[in-house]
Parts: sequence; C-alpha cells; structure tokens
Amino acid sequence: MPALANGRYPAASQIAFDRVDPNHLVVSATIGLLESRDRGKTFGWRCESILGSPGNQDVLVVVTANGSTLAATPSGLLRSTDGCTFASAPELTGETVRDIAQNRSLPHQVVGVELASDNGKVSSRLLRSDDDGQSWSAIGAALPGDLLPLTIDVAPSDGARVYLSARLGAAGDFASVLLRSTDGGLTFESSDIPETSGSRTAYIAAVHPLDPDRLYVRVYDTSGTRIWSTSDAGRTFQKVFAATDQLYGFAISPDGAQIAFGGPSDGIWVGSSDGTGLMRRSDIAPTCLGWSADGLYACADPKQVGFLLGRSGDTASTFETLLTFDSLCGQTGCAPETPGGMLCPDDWQRVAPVVGTTCGTDAGIADSGPAHLADAGQGDEPAPLTPDVSTLRASGGGCEIARPGGGGIIWSVLALLGLRRRAPRSAVT
Repeated sequence: MPALANGRYPAASQIAFDRVDPNHLVVSATIGLLESRDRGKTFGWRCESILGSPGNQDVLVVVTANGSTLAATPSGLLRSTDGCTFASAPELTGETVRDIAQNRSLPHQVVGVELASDNGKVSSRLLRSDDDGQSWSAIGAALPGDLLPLTIDVAPSDGARVYLSARLGAAGDFASVLLRSTDGGLTFESSDIPETSGSRTAYIAAVHPLDPDRLYVRVYDTSGTRIWSTSDAGRTFQKVFAATDQLYGFAISPDGAQIAFGGPSDGIWVGSSDGTGLMRRSDIAPTCLGWSADGLYACADPKQVGFLLGRSGDTASTFETLLTFDSLCGQTGCAPETPGGMLCPDDWQRVAPVVGTTCGTDAGIADSGPAHLADAGQGDEPAPLTPDVSTLRASGGGCEIARPGGGGIIWSVLALLGLRRRAPRSAVT
C-alpha cells in the first residue's frame, strides 16, 4: 500500500471516547478524523482540508462532555460540534497547543499545553477551558524555560491532580521528568523518570481511573519502548515491560483492573494493572488501543489484518471488524453547504486510490449522510454560512483555522527529535 500525499502510510493513531454518550467516538488517522455516533456501526469522514491539512503530524483529539470534538493540529486547536465545521478559539489564534486532556471530574473542562517560540527559544504554559473548548485561559505562571512539555493528563478520580511529562535541556542530558500538581496545575513537583537520558523521551500513557497515584509512562528508546509504572505519583518507578520495537498502543480497562499495550513486533499484551500476569493475547500489530465498556478497541493495518478499527470482547483474543477504508467510502455525513460537505468529496478522489479502494470515487458530490450526523451540532455555535469553495481552499478549509507564526518550525523540530507522539493518546474509559 503506497503512502499518502502527506508522506505517511495510511493508519489510525488514536481513539477518543465520548464520556457522556457511549455511542459517540472519534478516531484520528492519517487521512483525517473518523467519527461515529452509533457505537462504531457507521463512520463519517472529517478530511484533512477542514482540519488545516496537518500533514505528517498526528492530530490529538478529545471529545468533551457536550459532544464537541477538540483537535490539536500544527495549524492550531480546532473545535467542532458536528464534525463538519471546525473553528479555532480566539484566545489561541497564532498559538501551538502541544497536548490536550479532559478532566473527567469536571467533564466540561479540558487542559492543554501551549508552546511559543521567541528568537529560537521555546516557552510553554498550561491552558484550561471550562466550557468544552470554546474559551481558554492560562493556568499559573509559565513553565520553567529548561522544560519542553511532551504530554499532559488529569487523574480521572481527582480533577486537581494534573500530570505533565517533559524533556530537560542539555544541562539535564535531555532526560525526561514527570511533573505532578495537586492544585489543578498551578504548581508542580518534579520527579526523574528512569533511563531517559539522551533524549529517551517519556510520554504519559494513562492515569489509573480509580487511583490518582498510579500512572504509566511509555519511554521511547531506539531498541524498543519501555513501559514504567508508578503507584506513588512518580516518587518511584517500576519497569513493567521492555518491548522489542516501539509500542504504539496503550489502554486501561474502565474498572482499572487490566492494562493492554502493543506494537508492530510485539503484538497485543494484556495483564493486571499492577504489571503482573502479562500475556501476549494477539499477534495483531496495533497502531492504537482504546478500552471502553463495549470492549478493547484496536487500530491496525487493513492490509495485514483486514480492519482499520476492530473491537474485542474477549481481551484481544479475537476482534470484530468495525471499520475499513472500503466501508468508509468517503462519506462525511455533512450537509453539502458545510466545509466538510464541500471539501471532503474532492479530497476522497485523491485519498481513495492511495488507501486501496475505488468506492465513492465517481460520486463527485457530497453525501448528506444519516440525519443523526447531518443534523448534529445545533447547539452553541451559529449555523455555518455557505462560502465559496475556492475561498475555503485558500484559507486552509474555511474554518477559522489559526496558523501560528513560527508554529510550523516548532512542530518540525519536535518531529525531527521524535517528540511528537505516535499514537498520541490511546483512550481510556
């Protein structure tokens, strides 16, 4: 299977679940976002053109309590209530958001990490939205200048417990640290993460759903990912697993009893959340994992296993197919006058042959899609106008997308350093 025009092999990298509506989930992929509102039976396609053409970077996704989709891209932080029109928050115009995470204790609240560049120096600060991503404000003071934030997360059982992984500078041998806050991100304490010197970068994989002191980090190493866990909020760490290659998926069961992780050479492993009893349950090479009450979800290469997204009810022993490129067929579920309805059909003519399907390539017009998708999002955003398609193309999608000055340089540097997460947030429910 050839690569896409953005240079990336067709794949999915994240599953984001709606914490309020179990029928709603969003998958981030190299071709855009894939959204389902019927528990994975059908999906609408959110093409790259309405996301600002993120190129070779993963799009980080959070689904908020009112069903909005927040997407952190190199072009800015975008928000949509219907998947067809994406807009950026005015406060973040010209800014780059490194990572975002939902506060499950306050489900309308989302926190993020903002990066800025000034004469080659990168500075960062925490952000918070209390209204599902519509407006944002800074939390506390700027982070220390010797820290480059990598990931952020909030303990599901304690909304005041915020964790941040970050990389030190040359003085700290580029090692990674875990920052812990007990006051919602106003202040932090720092702990060293073992075996991370020399740019072995550490990313938060998950925080336990019931125990705010227990979390897991994935440490990138050229010889293979290492998984570390802590049961005392980062004061001490225990190595859980040493992979033979990179691990792109991690998930924890909703009851917190089990963890699952996997990658191209290691398959899928499942075991107790304390790191004991780990067993290889499948040879499927996941590009992302997610766990909800409906089962364990896995993203994979359709050419190898027959599905882009599958779901297991027996902890990875078997998977049912939920999504393939053929079944997607370029359908958006967007009304023809929306940006998604106007731009995505043309995008599909380019994408379909690359992902190995001819389905929908001769349609030429937008599919209005199921009523439950086309009519969604009649809430707190005004109805979109009907702009000219050429205007949409020229503006990167016509969705008020913020293109940060110098932001592209920051993201390019992060990609070159291997700091942009592959499978950035394997969802946990």
